[in-house]
Amino acid sequence: MGRPDGNNAENYGETIRAFLNDPGDPRLFNAFFKVCQNHTKGYLYHLKKKGWRLRIHTNCLETDIDDLAIDTLSGFLSPHKGREFGLILEYYEIQDIPYSDPAVSNPSIYLSFLKLLRRNIHKIIPRLESEEDHQTAILKRRIKAILKSDIYLKLERNGQDFYYLRKNRGKLRHGKAIIDFEKLMEIALLAFYDSNTRVELCLKIFEQLDLCDDFSNTLPQNNLIGAVIKVNSQYVEFECSQISSWPSPEENLEHKAIQKAISSAIKKA
Repeated sequence: MGRPDGNNAENYGETIRAFLNDPGDPRLFNAFFKVCQNHTKGYLYHLKKKGWRLRIHTNCLETDIDDLAIDTLSGFLSPHKGREFGLILEYYEIQDIPYSDPAVSNPSIYLSFLKLLRRNIHKIIPRLESEEDHQTAILKRRIKAILKSDIYLKLERNGQDFYYLRKNRGKLRHGKAIIDFEKLMEIALLAFYDSNTRVELCLKIFEQLDLCDDFSNTLPQNNLIGAVIKVNSQYVEFECSQISSWPSPEENLEHKAIQKAISSAIKKA
């Protein structure tokens, strides 16, 4: 990635300096966070192009990069050694960069920040991968095994595996668009609350997809796996190789109103 032009470096440096001088000001933090988020996303795209193995769950790279940027920044902006934003403040102190001194230019503050941010990204990405690899691998294998059952049939398009319900053989909605990942997540969430096993979860996702006449009733394998992983990451606790229980009947009842609202929104969309 090339260096930003002088105006950008000046503006970014000014934002960073203002935050460093008063990190408790919510307005200054919001502006600083936006700088962090945009630069993190940009650098993650850069690493992806260079061949880095990043945590990609779906066919929507933008969504995955957004999620990964948030995860990456969570540690960067967390308290460090009992000090709010300690990692960032300590870095400038160790580097002996007096950010309060007007003699120190905004571009120099910005370039120092870039070094720190990118160093953090290089450290945190492998850690996030190692934390998730084991549980994700288990779940991927489980979903792939479910799709091999007699309930589903496979269709190959452009080197990609698509699945659909066997009962829909001869009734595929050719020419219809593949459902976008955001709407697929709505379906997966609805199916999650209405199922007790992953076998039921996958089946209910396809059954809900059947109700969406505007979309194809086939699903790319990667999109289905990505949706299930994302639902699990939000609602299911993993413990070694044992996956915790699904929602209780009482919890399912509590979410009936949510289910109806989501279902209605999907059908109307």
